[in-house]
Order: sequence, then C-alpha cells, then structure tokens
Amino acid sequence: MRRIVWLLLIAGILWSAWWGITAFGIRTGIYTWFEERRTEGWQAELANVGLSGWPLDVTADIAAPALADPGTGVAFSASALTLSAATWWPGYITLSLPDDGIALAGPEGRAQLTTSAAIAGLRLHPGTALELERLQAYAENWGITGDAGDLLSGGPLTASMIQDQNDPQAYALNFDASAVRPGSVLRDALFVPADWPVTFDALRLSGDVAFDRAWDITSVEDARPQPRRVRLERAEAIWGDLQIRFAADMTVDAEGVPEGQLSVQVRNWRDIIALAERAGTLPPALVPQVTRTLETFAGLSGNTDALDLDLTLSGGLISLGFIPLGPAPRLILR
Repeated sequence: MRRIVWLLLIAGILWSAWWGITAFGIRTGIYTWFEERRTEGWQAELANVGLSGWPLDVTADIAAPALADPGTGVAFSASALTLSAATWWPGYITLSLPDDGIALAGPEGRAQLTTSAAIAGLRLHPGTALELERLQAYAENWGITGDAGDLLSGGPLTASMIQDQNDPQAYALNFDASAVRPGSVLRDALFVPADWPVTFDALRLSGDVAFDRAWDITSVEDARPQPRRVRLERAEAIWGDLQIRFAADMTVDAEGVPEGQLSVQVRNWRDIIALAERAGTLPPALVPQVTRTLETFAGLSGNTDALDLDLTLSGGLISLGFIPLGPAPRLILR
C-alpha cells in the first residue's frame, strides 16, 4: 500500500511539473508572439496572461488583446480572449470569445461583433509550424453592428475547416447559419419592402478548397494561403421567395484568375432586379433591357421565373456559351 501511495505521489508531482512547464511555455509563447508582431510594425498589445485549469487543461486568459496589421489595415480588439489546451498536447486548443463584443476595423470601416457562447476548436499538427488540421466554430447567437447601426445578426452558427489527410493543402469547408437577419442599415440600403421576411430561411455552404500551401501560424503572421482549386458543392441563400444557389469546379492561377465551370440557379429573379432598382445600383433606364435579357436566359430552361445557368470562366472572362458576360472576379485572400 505504501508503495502505491508513493507511486501516486511521484506521478502527481511529475504531472504537476509537466503542467507547469506546459503552462509556462504557452504563456511565454503568447508574449513572444505579440512581441514579434510589434517588431514587424503591427500594433500588438495585451494587459496580461492569467493561467488556470490544472490538472487536465491549461487555460490562458488573455486580457485586453489588441492587434492591427498595417499591411491589410485590419484591426481587432477585445476585453479578453480565453485559450484552453489539453495538458497532454497543447495543440488541441479551444478559443472562447467574450460576450461583451469584439471591435473590428478594416479599409471599409469599423464594426462591433457580439456573440453568445461562441467557441472555436482548433486541432494543430505537432511541430513548430502549428499546421491546421481542423477548425470548428460555433456561436449560439451573434450580431454585427456598424457605425450607422445594425448590419447582420443571427441564431446558431456552425462553421468548419478540415484538412484532407491525403492532401495537406486541401480543406473541406462547411458553413450553416440559422435565422440570419439583415439589420436596419442593410434593409434601408437595399430598400427592402416592409413586408419582406425578417430573416433568411437558409444560408449555407459546403465544398472544398486546395490552397498553394497548408494553413499554419505563418498564415496569420505573414500572408494568407491562396486558393488553387475550388469545388463548391452547394452554396445557397433562401430569403422569402428569393432563392439563389451556386455550384462550381474551378482552378485558380497565381494571379487569382479562375478557370472552370460555375452553375447558378435563381428563383424569382425579378425580385433581385426590383431590389437593385430601388437601391440605386441598377439605373431605371436599364431595367427593361436587363429584364428582357434575363427572360431570354430563363426561357432556355423552360421557366421564365427561374434562371438556371452554366457559366464558363476562361481567359479572365465569364461566358454563357459563346456570349461573354464580363470579367471574372479575382480570387485572392488578403
């Protein structure tokens, strides 16, 4: 019995020592990372890092973090962030966001993100690069507010990014948001009718993207990996009678120019024209011409209320059959 007690005591001491080493490493790593960002010209500040969670977890409470990247003009600040990692492998990380909001800023303006029960689970590959194997995020409720008022809000939101075991540069992407509600700013900007539904019926995406390199710590510190192949199984938005669905299979070159196929399905497309005209993005003089053109395209599928188009992206252009429609968008992550 005495031997068992001594073994348990020694095991407890060793485990506590390991927990202390791991906690010290995480705390030092956080301070070092912020210091390295400052030497690169970032604004990178934090008040302190508190540690807890013994014996099974190491929890780091980062007080008042603030980051601003001068290269992209993107900035972030919060009252606190909580990182929790398993003691036996600190590469399994859970990030918890504060309920009192996160301040965001970028070239397009400023916004406040508020969430409820928002967490993100990261699974990182062992090694100094901290290559991302899995990212899964969830928020019970969320909202985005700009300087002019409410922009977007919604109910439960789930998102994931999972690395392909056979191709480390490829990731499966999934996104599903419930009860997404455009705020007063967006509704006013789009001149959405008062009787239009308050929330989207569905907003979801699934597919996979192969990048030029795997996502790791340098994706935050230096430059984002760039897409090289995009397979979009389904992306859809359903808002009242308006339904939009996309599917795609494209390659992307080093300049961000896509090549491949894009399928677009739009139900009740006339509602989009009406919204665009009221919002001022489509001049009234062009409405008859655009309507006739889309009626022609819709008639190809036998239903003039629905567009079902197979588009080709080639040579930097988008075409419907032999008809060029305009330049293809560049797919570049900043």
